[in-house]
Amino acid sequence: MNRTQIVWSVVFCIVLVILYLGKIYKSRIFENKEFTTGKISFVDYKASYKGTNFIYFDCTINGVIYKERFSFPNKMSKKSDTLIGIIFPVLYDKTNFKHIEPLLYQNQYRDFNLVQPDSLKWVNKYFDK
Repeated sequence: MNRTQIVWSVVFCIVLVILYLGKIYKSRIFENKEFTTGKISFVDYKASYKGTNFIYFDCTINGVIYKERFSFPNKMSKKSDTLIGIIFPVLYDKTNFKHIEPLLYQNQYRDFNLVQPDSLKWVNKYFDK
């Protein structure tokens, strides 16, 4: 095997491990799922990575407030400031509170085979590609 083949083999293995760990992460959250609500506190358009935006939100689990964020590579307009203050469901692993998943737009619900409530479908326009 030459050096290029070894590098590509290592990259391929790393990608497989990342995909596997992601699948385990999502399955653990789904198996040990609990729901709470989150509230958007800030939308960051000037993230360090070009084309990536962050939405910051707070959620309370067992009386403790967690300050979280999630990113998405889509371009959002400044009109997305209207998302600030929106309350939405948050899925978390009741055995590990570090595993928190926001459920705001359609793809996030799809990832866990859940149905997005009609009351939140209007936010999808901010996340469509």
